[in-house]
Amino acid sequence: PKYDKFFAALKKNKKINFHTLGTLVNWIKGIEIGGKEYLEDGDFPFIRVSNITTKGFNFTSAKYVKPTTFNKLKNHQVKKGEILFSKDGTAGIAYFIREDIKAINSSGVLRLTNFSKLPNEYIELVLNSPVVQIQIEQKMSGALIQHLKVTEAMKFIIPEISSVKNVSNKIANAFAAKTKNNLLLETAKRAVEI
Repeated sequence: PKYDKFFAALKKNKKINFHTLGTLVNWIKGIEIGGKEYLEDGDFPFIRVSNITTKGFNFTSAKYVKPTTFNKLKNHQVKKGEILFSKDGTAGIAYFIREDIKAINSSGVLRLTNFSKLPNEYIELVLNSPVVQIQIEQKMSGALIQHLKVTEAMKFIIPEISSVKNVSNKIANAFAAKTKNNLLLETAKRAVEI
């Protein structure tokens, strides 16, 4: 009943259009390359669920891909402008890639591409919001290990509000300010070191 009440309340608002995730994006499943292809350090991260947060990447305990393997797996290389979405382990973490990165994602992470109807910043926000998180909770209730089927994830309901562009612009501005902040902090640290 908790979930029925939530969706009934959400759909009462006639100003909101609803889409399924699968009608808004294309998806590409990651790959498992096998332990022999991992390096402890390198230039090409192998992005696992534990490496993604809603604020960016955390590569403190990352594995890396051998350069030869990376070059062979061109179809599995993540690209700026895509959203990475975790479907296994800690399911439901979305991160929009705003910077160029040379990496490959594991099979527990989907790459969402081709955002033709709604801006990618907005989709990222909705995927991380209670609207989608409650849908994940509903799918996961009773499961010992969190695992989303791709077909289930593509059925998630994504609301489209009237101020999508305004929200998307504010998100883009916030991340631009964060990037500028980090740059200023690094410059200040370097100045103190000098």
